[in-house]
Amino acid sequence: MDPLKITSSIFLLLIIILNTACGSSGDESVEKPSITSFSASPNPITVGDTTTLTAVFSGGNGFIDNDVGAVTSGVGVTVTPTATTTYTLTVYSKSAGAIVTSTVTVTVVPAPSITSFSASPNPITVGGTTTLTAVFSGGIGIIDNGVGAVTSGVGVTGTPTATTTYTLTVTNAAGASVSSTVTVTVVPALSITSFSASPNPITVGGTTTLTAVFSGGIGII
Repeated sequence: MDPLKITSSIFLLLIIILNTACGSSGDESVEKPSITSFSASPNPITVGDTTTLTAVFSGGNGFIDNDVGAVTSGVGVTVTPTATTTYTLTVYSKSAGAIVTSTVTVTVVPAPSITSFSASPNPITVGGTTTLTAVFSGGIGIIDNGVGAVTSGVGVTGTPTATTTYTLTVTNAAGASVSSTVTVTVVPALSITSFSASPNPITVGGTTTLTAVFSGGIGII
């Protein structure tokens, strides 16, 4: 490591030592450091995303730890924390012999992910039911078409009256979302209108005609 490189922690320690050594100026006309606000936006963020830290202060020099460094009042700086991180803003004034601090915590949440989204059985006969099962992580899962919130790995029953496409959306605390769809095919119920043989009876060796009237499927005799 470069011995000349001063980390943020050492830098802050040097500031405190300097102020302790110099003491307060005792001059009431000297403006003391003050922090109006210190914020992060957006917050929370999805892992891999960025947020902007904005500090509004006066009466001194501003410095943010965690490798951010010196900042200007009212001017945002972009950071990309890989985990939930608390940033400390320090405003110091050597002439006033004072230091003030403020913190903001940036919450980093996992990205939403969908492993699978299925319907079983599929297709179904009109009037029948199917089970929709979603496996996901990193957020809250919601299925449309009146199903609502679901738990990962726990099936919910659907009873579509016609072929329907269901959409699963998983959204995390930062507002990032992913989606997946499954289409449940609904087919008509089986129905036999008539099944007859004509002529009937027949003489041995004679023939008859079998006639089937049905719908909703494939007929086999």
